[in-house]
Amino acid sequence: MELLTRTWRDLRRLLGADAWFTYGVVAILATLEVVGHRSESDIHDALSAAVLALLAVLAMSRHRQAPLGWVNAILTFAQRVRAFFQVRALDIGVDLRGTPPLPQATPPKIVWSLAGLVLCSLVLLMVGDLVPQGFRAVATRVLYLGYLAVLLGLWVALMICTLVAIVIPAAMIHDVFISRASDGLRSARQFEFTCLGIYFAGLLLAASILPPWVPLAMCGVALLVNLLTIAVPSNPDVSFVWRYRNSETAVRCIPWGKWVTCEFSVLTLATINLILLACGSSLLLTGGGPAQDAMPITTGLGLVLAWLAPGALGALVMQALLGRLRDPARSCRPVLHVTGAEKAEYRESLRKFFDRRGWDVRFAPTAPEALDVRVVLTEGAVLGPELRWPLAVSPEALLTKETAERLIRRDEIQKRRRLVGGLERLFKCAARHTFKCGSGFWVAPHYWFIPGLSRDTQEEELNLAEGTVLSGIIGPPYHRLLPRGVRHHMYRMLRSLQIDLIFVEDGVGFKRFCKILRLMFEVYDMYGGRRRADEIHFHGVPGTRVLIHEFQLSEPFKSEVYPEPDYENLGRARILHIFRDRGEQKDRLEAPRDSSHMPAPSMAR
Repeated sequence: MELLTRTWRDLRRLLGADAWFTYGVVAILATLEVVGHRSESDIHDALSAAVLALLAVLAMSRHRQAPLGWVNAILTFAQRVRAFFQVRALDIGVDLRGTPPLPQATPPKIVWSLAGLVLCSLVLLMVGDLVPQGFRAVATRVLYLGYLAVLLGLWVALMICTLVAIVIPAAMIHDVFISRASDGLRSARQFEFTCLGIYFAGLLLAASILPPWVPLAMCGVALLVNLLTIAVPSNPDVSFVWRYRNSETAVRCIPWGKWVTCEFSVLTLATINLILLACGSSLLLTGGGPAQDAMPITTGLGLVLAWLAPGALGALVMQALLGRLRDPARSCRPVLHVTGAEKAEYRESLRKFFDRRGWDVRFAPTAPEALDVRVVLTEGAVLGPELRWPLAVSPEALLTKETAERLIRRDEIQKRRRLVGGLERLFKCAARHTFKCGSGFWVAPHYWFIPGLSRDTQEEELNLAEGTVLSGIIGPPYHRLLPRGVRHHMYRMLRSLQIDLIFVEDGVGFKRFCKILRLMFEVYDMYGGRRRADEIHFHGVPGTRVLIHEFQLSEPFKSEVYPEPDYENLGRARILHIFRDRGEQKDRLEAPRDSSHMPAPSMAR
């Protein structure tokens, strides 16, 4: 009797509701496997994928009502895979300090990824006439469900890359128009939409006229141009730092240009491989290939990405190249504008004289630019204690040491005035906005990779009418308000003062910020750029508290009184914080009572 009871319980468990659902899932998968062997195009694969998606939704719904063992097993396996990759992932940060130098090394994972992508590209180019229809013909005969999983992954990757390739150029065009509108120009959204229409219409026209292999060649050209940008000199003190996550390995650094090049190379090669895998025969064979008949969905997605990818990659390369060319860390020679030098021989001698001293010379009637130090040659002019600019000076006095010092000082004063005026315009732009996130602004015109004034924390809601999408800056970019000579002067000053970033808290107006900036000028001039700035140099500004924090790798700024800006998790920087003075008062300490009644010397301190 007990044997019959146990057998009935086992039979009920095997034939229960959950068991019947599992058997139904197995039956549907088996049917898809059998039917898939006879499918002839990826249209049938799309129908099979829809069945799988519906089955997954039903399984998750059933699992929420009554947990299924096999679903738990799948979720546990997925969590283990995720944890496996998370532990072996890289933590990336920015090193703005550069001293003391860290050991340089390229992450091995990046090297192996590049090698694998290059090898994959070569293989796909050699067997391009068989991809993807040849892979489908073999895979569907071996294991259809496995092939279907790979195909779904390929479709998802193609759709994500296509969306990114659409968003990047559109966001860059939007950011350009927004930055110009915030500079006082008339907002012209219709021109923005016109540019977007011209861009995508141009891609459509090119796809209908040019051979299909052209976008693949354009991706290769974008990669080549990015590799050539390494030759453009950039700030050697700034680099990326990296380490393996959840491990005790030492922190390494990699130069900025090398990291960006590796990152762009991985992105470009991965995109090329996706395109070749999706529509290799359609791109490499003249007049298309059999893949368009056997796999029209896959080939269509691949061709769309193939024509969108060059525009996105080209926009990224152009942005990086312009940023490197505008790098304030690169040498920027001051310019002397001379009026009254008529003879060609004298002009040539002046040009050589000032060239040896690091100056460029521009002669009238060429119009002077905003930062030119202007002098007028006048016979018998005598330099006095009070100077008026343009400076009237004799040809002989122009070559003296005293005049050279006054020209250098004039160049510094002009650049500082332009710096203060440009930052004032940016602060006025920021004052017109209301921010819900963050506690202040980052000010860093001396870095090419920081395009403009930005918040320490980006807003959660994107305002397309007033805000940028990619750069996240407020108001015009730095390069439009501040010439490279001005930013180069600030770079030299801040490097001498050993200040890498400036944080300005909300509520600190521009007048108080300008006072701090002028104190920086004084410290730089007083010590000739040979001493770093400390907190003691910024005392005495009413309503303002300046704190300098040495951010070392993973030691953020901590204070119970002042807000903590949002930093990277890994990095090095010496940051100047400008806060509103909270007027924190320390508790008065009472002297301990002496119960020994012993006399103390009158001069004891």
